[in-house]
Amino acid sequence: MMVLFGVDFQMLCLMHHQVLVELWRMVDLPLIDAVEYGNVGRFVNYSCSPNLYAQNVLYDHEDKRMPHKMLFAAENISPLQELTYHYSYMIDQVYDSSGNIKKKSCFCGSSECTGWLY
Repeated sequence: MMVLFGVDFQMLCLMHHQVLVELWRMVDLPLIDAVEYGNVGRFVNYSCSPNLYAQNVLYDHEDKRMPHKMLFAAENISPLQELTYHYSYMIDQVYDSSGNIKKKSCFCGSSECTGWLY
């Protein structure tokens, strides 16, 4: 547990996350969130030149509003090679709660790196 100036940062982050998830559910949109539970996909990292791609797949129901996101190899992947995919954010199309354009730097290290996630 990390406590600094009397603040338990792990608990603070968890509370902040729970508030964000609840707000997201209030607008009734699907949310992909691996903080509380997930599968091996939660360990896949971002890259501007990924070796995986995401595809919507229906396999246990026919509700097109809630497809499963599945990751597929875009090329042959060597053992112990990092698994990466591109989040497909559009530059200058992600906004904060005040309507301001958000920017997040990318540090993927790819020779094709754009420098930005969004």
